[in-house]
Amino acid sequence: MNNLFQYSTLNYRPSQILGEQVVIGLLMVFHGEKVVKFFWPRHLARITACFPSSDLTILRKYLKSFELKAKHLEAFDIGRINGDLWIDQNFFTKDSNSLSFNSFKQGFYDKPEEIITHFKLSFFKNYEPEQARKKIDDTYLIQEFNDSLKLFSPERQALIKRSYQLKTELVETVFDFGWRNGTTNLVKSLSFDLKKKDSIQNKAVRWYGEIAQFNEKAKRENIRFDFLVHTPQDKNLFDAYDRALKIIDGLEAKTSIIEQNKLGAYVEKAVETAVEMEV
Repeated sequence: MNNLFQYSTLNYRPSQILGEQVVIGLLMVFHGEKVVKFFWPRHLARITACFPSSDLTILRKYLKSFELKAKHLEAFDIGRINGDLWIDQNFFTKDSNSLSFNSFKQGFYDKPEEIITHFKLSFFKNYEPEQARKKIDDTYLIQEFNDSLKLFSPERQALIKRSYQLKTELVETVFDFGWRNGTTNLVKSLSFDLKKKDSIQNKAVRWYGEIAQFNEKAKRENIRFDFLVHTPQDKNLFDAYDRALKIIDGLEAKTSIIEQNKLGAYVEKAVETAVEMEV
């Protein structure tokens, strides 16, 4: 069963003049279970790195108070929640103009744990200590795509096809996802979170060669190839990553490169504009 949930991100903006801000909290309301949850990253070193004058002691005090407030509201009649007014009534910080909640957004879910894990990774990944980060592979990007799909109704999800096969007389390739909105869009996940420059180059060259086999077919059938990509975590490999993207971008066929931080917006556009496609 797909239940409705609502969520709002908490932004931290220490300077109203500069306007720079980061997401530092996540408020979630699960209508099926009738619970309210507030999450925040336990490691806040990123905050002092971005805003050196920040007082983490005071900031933690606010975040802990929001977490306790959410627990107190778990028995609240969720049906009475009316968006931004409810947030103001329960979480408004009169003495801190550096914290502000965004308007509620909503989606659908089967299991709260899956959505919570997805959102915490999406919003708080950059707060993790460097040594705690795991390698991001193609499978991780596919899972991110699937998790983002779950935010939409089953009817809209069904318009995005999984394991879409494309073939010619010489080659055949299975793409992670396929959808149509006038153009047939075929999605391939390519994580470049690798350890060596030549590994990054070889992966880009391999997929350039494979996609190039479909140039004529792509022209005839109005196909675009969308690559979901992820940067290497080793900053010394950023140059190799940039060159890999240029290799992919050099394809004759129509292509689009979507970095991991834009994946959610890409899925939203796909789901909202997709129409039935032939398999």
